[in-house]
Amino acid sequence: MILHEFKESLKSADQNLDIPHIFCGDFNIEPQFPAYKLLSSGRLDKDDLEKLETTDYIKYYESIWIPPPETNKISEKEKAILCHLNKYFVNPLKTVKSSYKTVLGREPEVTNHEGGKNYWILDYLWYSSDSLCPTCVLDVVPLSLVKSVVGLPNEFFPSDHLSLKASYHFVN
Repeated sequence: MILHEFKESLKSADQNLDIPHIFCGDFNIEPQFPAYKLLSSGRLDKDDLEKLETTDYIKYYESIWIPPPETNKISEKEKAILCHLNKYFVNPLKTVKSSYKTVLGREPEVTNHEGGKNYWILDYLWYSSDSLCPTCVLDVVPLSLVKSVVGLPNEFFPSDHLSLKASYHFVN
């Protein structure tokens, strides 16, 4: 819904959608989640829809996707709604790409640490690849260092998320 509203605001400003844009923040999704794939590739395939049908992401807590236990499945009612809505799982921002993945070839190792073994990659800098190109990104604190602290925030890191930053140049 937010992506469609963002697209509509771009349309109202410029009918050709040629406005360079950066869409960033805490998305609360990890790279292996279907929502990440929707952002990065624009669509979900059959495997992604199956993941959505078999995983309750509200209860989801593992850092890597593993077939969930029976208690982590969505209800039949939720599955029916998902089946009905799957044709709407389309990213209207067709040229959006991840800044970190473009520059480094991967997302950061970690952007959030809640303590214990809860390390997450939840934050992203998405950009319009038809009008912008990232030239560099801020090095993120390595996971090995983040593991040495109790959690975020703390006396060394003032936020519960690590900072992301990128520089861009215009394509044309």
